[in-house]
Amino acid sequence: MGKAYSFNKCSQLFFLVGMGFGVSYSMTKINVLDWINSSILTKFSRMAMAIVLCILIKILFLYMSVYSQNNEVEYYFYQAVAMFLYGYLIYGPLVLLQCKMGLITITHDN
Repeated sequence: MGKAYSFNKCSQLFFLVGMGFGVSYSMTKINVLDWINSSILTKFSRMAMAIVLCILIKILFLYMSVYSQNNEVEYYFYQAVAMFLYGYLIYGPLVLLQCKMGLITITHDN
């Protein structure tokens, strides 16, 4: 077990922390039942948007980490921030954006 493997396992915690902040941001405005009760096509389009967002974040942080290969602390920092942003953006602002686009139908009151 090396440094990279250990860090990859620990970086999952950054995703969970980001997800916690994202959920607390978005679910005050959208009811969780509205998020769950939607058509299959809507769910696939929301999933595709999240995948595209993850790819964009990964490209950004890969570009930034190319210059930090000499310094391990910067490399791990860029990986940790990326994992935090994955969780936060997917479960936070992306949910509100999808609601504005009509991919989440508001049927329940908060």
